[in-house]
Amino acid sequence: MLLMLCLPWQTLLAKPRIAAASSLQFALNELLVAFDAGEKRFATPVYGASGNLFRQIMQGAPYQLFLSADATLTEKLVRAGRATSEPVSFGEGRLALYKSVNGTVAIDEKASGIRHAIEREQVFRFAIANPRHAPYGVAALEALQALQIDQALQSRLVFGEKVSQAAMMVRSGAAQVGIISLSLALSPALAKAGEHVVLPARLHQPVLLQALAVGEVDQVVGEFLVFLRSVRASEILSSYGMQHAAD
Repeated sequence: MLLMLCLPWQTLLAKPRIAAASSLQFALNELLVAFDAGEKRFATPVYGASGNLFRQIMQGAPYQLFLSADATLTEKLVRAGRATSEPVSFGEGRLALYKSVNGTVAIDEKASGIRHAIEREQVFRFAIANPRHAPYGVAALEALQALQIDQALQSRLVFGEKVSQAAMMVRSGAAQVGIISLSLALSPALAKAGEHVVLPARLHQPVLLQALAVGEVDQVVGEFLVFLRSVRASEILSSYGMQHAAD
């Protein structure tokens, strides 16, 4: 007890070390286990909307790594002098149209089922991540615009603070259908609770995944950044529908 009293208060707190886009929630857990069995090298990641995590880092939050679903945010951190490494591109995310197993709105990559539900004046809510904070929300709006159903859905849209919250809205029944990341749609819990259709990549700007050190770059951090470009990382990312960005 006396020793603990002599330690700086910062060392007594569990510091979050990895700030990660919520779309990476399941994939990153597997990546960490594959990188270091037992996950002893990093604290539990903090998942959130990339935009919110970016603001926390700019305000001095004690993260060591930032895994973003928006490459422009890592570029801003570099320009602001907050980065301690070069950005590492490690994947590209995809969008999925997702509905619960009990949902009555049909889904397909052309959104014809959604159009049909709108024409029949069927009551339903459509969930996406908040585009003010979440890259997948921005991509979802772009997809809705490309499908020419954004105006028709305007009064039915509900927003999650991050893409995982949008997914939970659909799973819980708070929304009947939505656009989420394919990585979440493929996770065991959501795959069991609902159905999804992969949306064509041409409907939106690429969702580029980048890793950036924003704290001390020790040997372990450097090793993890290299690992994100490895064959094993590629296998894990691919299993969650994310195209790997290895050379």
